[in-house]
Amino acid sequence: MSTDARSKIKAAMTRRILHGEPWTHSELAAVARSAGGGYRDAARLTQKWRRQGWATFARVGYLIYWSATPAGVAAHATGVTP
Repeated sequence: MSTDARSKIKAAMTRRILHGEPWTHSELAAVARSAGGGYRDAARLTQKWRRQGWATFARVGYLIYWSATPAGVAAHATGVTP
């Protein structure tokens, strides 16, 4: 896969993350698939954001909802990427 294609996938997923609403992994994977990526792209980006402290999760029943932290939103606004 080309670097340009990976950038397109990452940009689509980042837009979804920064949308403001919590997301599930399957929702982010669907965004990745629509941009030409897949499940692993979503997992990698979610975990990069988590390791940076830019995303946190909450378990609701059997679902895990991820949310961007204020630090993640601020970092992205200043042009920093995971």
